[in-house]
Amino acid sequence: MNSSSIDFFRLDDVLTAVQIQLRDQVRAFVQQVVLPHINPYWEQAAFPWEIVRQLP
Repeated sequence: MNSSSIDFFRLDDVLTAVQIQLRDQVRAFVQQVVLPHINPYWEQAAFPWEIVRQLP
């Protein structure tokens, strides 16, 4: 597991390598793109179209 979290339910044991790779890509996108910019959208109850357009 690439994060600092603990896999209490051992989900990595039931995921394929492709699923783990996708999960890690989504996690990286959220950490790098979403989290630094999401607060103003939340506070204004707005949809983050600029962030959505960056989705691969």
